[in-house]
This record gives sequence, C-alpha cells and structure tokens, in this order.
Amino acid sequence: MALRRTGISRKTPLAPGKALPRRSRLASGKPAKRNPRHTGPSTTALKAVIGRCGPMCEWPGCRREATDTHHRLNRKAGGRRGEMHERINQPAWLLRACRPHHQFVTSPVGDDRALVIEMGWLLLEGQDALLIPVITRHWPGPIWLTNDGGWTTKPPMNESEDGL
Repeated sequence: MALRRTGISRKTPLAPGKALPRRSRLASGKPAKRNPRHTGPSTTALKAVIGRCGPMCEWPGCRREATDTHHRLNRKAGGRRGEMHERINQPAWLLRACRPHHQFVTSPVGDDRALVIEMGWLLLEGQDALLIPVITRHWPGPIWLTNDGGWTTKPPMNESEDGL
C-alpha cells in the first residue's frame, strides 16, 4: 500500500491581525549567511614566519614557492580553542610549504608519517613546538624555531640548566 502525501492545510481561519508564519531561509533555498571564525595565525605571526623563510618552501632541498602555512600541531589534535589556539598560531608552531609538501605532511600514512614526525613537521598532542626540533632547508641539522620568527641550532635550556 503506497503512502499518500498531502499538503498541510489549515482547517481554521487565522485570527484577525495574525499573519502567516514566514518561511525560513532554508525553506526558501537561500543559503544562510555565516560569519566564518578566523582560526589561522595573525598577520604579525604570518609576517614573522615569512620573514624566516622568505618566499620559498621550508622543506629540505625544495626550491618551490611557499604557498601554504602549515600548523605543526593539527588543529584537530587539541588546538582549536582557548589557550592552545593562541599558541599554535605563533611562529614556532608554523612552517611555510609548497602545496605538494604541505599535502605530504598533512596526510601521511605508514613510514611517511614516521618520517614527518621524526623531522618535526608533525607534532603529537601534548608536544611543545618550542622544545621539538625541526629539519628544514635553513640548516643541515635540526633547528629549534622561536616565537619571534627566528630559529636557533641550540636546544632551549630546560629549568634545571638555567638555575631555576
């Protein structure tokens, strides 16, 4: 037995002074306007990262133009809101990459994932970008990125070394 669909109708007339309900935007076929939330780095942080790498990809040996800003800690791995959102948008947490290298780094599997983690391009939840070295084109060995947009070849001093 097939189900019949009928339109909705009012059995009783509207009370005087009452109007028909307005149709929603969804029903009218018009997309709802949304104010997208900005989740990327500030202009100041982005300028610091671009100042560090110039126009080129930071992947070792790459000579392509950097088109993408890569977050070393995936925003889905704990960096979407609050204090961590502010931290992962600082220069030490960001690298500039060409599109092929950015795609390679953001969706690695198997041995590629292990390589990207070992190179410091991908951090795991709970790791601090200031303490994890990264291998880039800037130096033949690992470097530590700083939040002022620079880098150093020496690891940061831990609390026991600096006398605190």
